[in-house]
Amino acid sequence: MIVVYEKEGKRELIIKGAFDVILNLADQPQQVKEDLKEQNEMFAEKGQRVIAIATISDYDGGLAEEELESSLAGLKIQGLVGIIDPPRPDAYESIEDAQNAGIKVKMITGDHPKTASIIAKDIGLADYDKIMTGKEIDEQVDSKDFARIVDETAVFARVSPENKMQIVSALKEESEVVSMTGDGVNDAPALNDANIGVAMGVRGTEVAKEASDMILTDDRFGTIVDAVEEGRIIFDNIKKYVSFLFACNMVEIVAIFASVVFLLPMPIAPLHILFLNLIIDIAPAMSLSYEPAEENVMARGPRSKKDSLVNRHFLSRIVFSGVIIGLAAFAIFCILLNGEQSGKYLQTAVFTFMAIAQLMHILNIRKTNSFGFDRSFFQNKILVGAIILSVALQLVAVYVPFMNSLLGTEPLRPITWVIILVGAVLSTAIVGVLNRIKYHR
Repeated sequence: MIVVYEKEGKRELIIKGAFDVILNLADQPQQVKEDLKEQNEMFAEKGQRVIAIATISDYDGGLAEEELESSLAGLKIQGLVGIIDPPRPDAYESIEDAQNAGIKVKMITGDHPKTASIIAKDIGLADYDKIMTGKEIDEQVDSKDFARIVDETAVFARVSPENKMQIVSALKEESEVVSMTGDGVNDAPALNDANIGVAMGVRGTEVAKEASDMILTDDRFGTIVDAVEEGRIIFDNIKKYVSFLFACNMVEIVAIFASVVFLLPMPIAPLHILFLNLIIDIAPAMSLSYEPAEENVMARGPRSKKDSLVNRHFLSRIVFSGVIIGLAAFAIFCILLNGEQSGKYLQTAVFTFMAIAQLMHILNIRKTNSFGFDRSFFQNKILVGAIILSVALQLVAVYVPFMNSLLGTEPLRPITWVIILVGAVLSTAIVGVLNRIKYHR
């Protein structure tokens, strides 16, 4: 910042700016400069940002950019100002949450390296002592190890707008998904180049906002972390929804396929399959979107950008669950087939088992690494209501005469219900135990 002050016919130039830059322009004895450097170091070691104030008395030079440097003869530093800019109260907690979630947090600043390091330490930044200056970036930008060095560095000090671009490009070269935050005009190129540019909505310039993909309305780093957590919850719940529906369809496929292989009658009628898919499963599946966050949602690393929703692990879990429950349905069909029940009764029993077992399978779906029947189960009141509704609709399908004639069902006897419930509990337990073993491996 440059101001020309005129009083009593005399003009005085006043400059405020970064200490390092103004010191190089100052026309003062070397000992004075050394003393000023020591004072700057003292400020920096306290985590203070330093601004130098310099003047030129009887100034008569030009202010055009091309004339400015040559017109600064006689520039003298009058003093230094140390400014304390404390982090937000929630910064430490937010950065800790981000780092626990596998997110590398890096500080990019124009401050003195020592000042930046002290602030980075105060906010709990990992590897806060790994610092790189803008000058060092310029020296190493063409080296083959530049991208790796940038990836391992936590704090970047005294950087230029070009340096910010170089940092973003280096991180992308290391296959990182880069989110860049900024508020000034000089941040715009880096914001635009990052995978996700995040501009400050309160103090950010319009140029920065236009260059960004996202705008923070409260300028809080914690809001970014909250958004990451919410995104993980949404993604998890989408996986649970898809996994539940796919597994339910697999149950029906396995039971029918087994019957065909062993040349047995069909264990379930087409209308029963439609009733399961359109009436019984839909409400519980949709209610999974209201699931609360799991305990470890911010304690696991981010998924790879190359990883898709339907990956090998996801499909293997669906197939595994569907096969276990489907074989249990086929086993119940075989047990009842040895009695004197009618074909409608057998199909009603298998139909009901599938409905109950699939609803119980939600307990294996709603938690990634534990059984889903805990206190959090009752937090999702929509899920509880959906399960109750689905059970009630299944009872209507089995015991209401109109539905008997429509779906071809028959009322079930108590002993059949015992077999159905025991089979559903056992199949749910087997799937749960084997899933836990597979997860821990």
